[in-house]
Amino acid sequence: MVDLPAAIAAVQTSPNQMLTITPHLGSHPGLKRLLNECLSPLPMEAWILLAHGSRRSSANQAIEQLALDLGTVTAYWSTAPSLETRIHELAASGLRKIGILPYFLFSGAITDAIAQGVAQLRLTFPNLTLTLAQPLDVKIPELADLLVDLAVGRDYRR
Repeated sequence: MVDLPAAIAAVQTSPNQMLTITPHLGSHPGLKRLLNECLSPLPMEAWILLAHGSRRSSANQAIEQLALDLGTVTAYWSTAPSLETRIHELAASGLRKIGILPYFLFSGAITDAIAQGVAQLRLTFPNLTLTLAQPLDVKIPELADLLVDLAVGRDYRR
């Protein structure tokens, strides 16, 4: 919301060069449907939407709203509240089956580190069932459709 507009303004020097900022993927209502499809086959008492997070609190507002819409709580990989903090809170409220949905487009180093972290948390919380769902790359064709909607300005808000 801040860095990209500034970068695009800096490189848009030619009148023949037209770059446009489209709405972010998280604004597409179809993303909520895809995320719900990731959540629904796994019956949990609570879900945590785990995103990277930003030190700019305003940048996390879209994640917080998405989590609210999905009926989940948020945790962040690089900022507070951490995954461990959220698990502590949910366990303290008596919940024992907790799902973790990584809000990352593709598997990679961070999702590998998350999987290792969840394995450690299972040792820390042996009385809990912690289930790690897959990142969004399991839904590549559907994600591509959403991105095309945003790129071409298709009316997706039906």
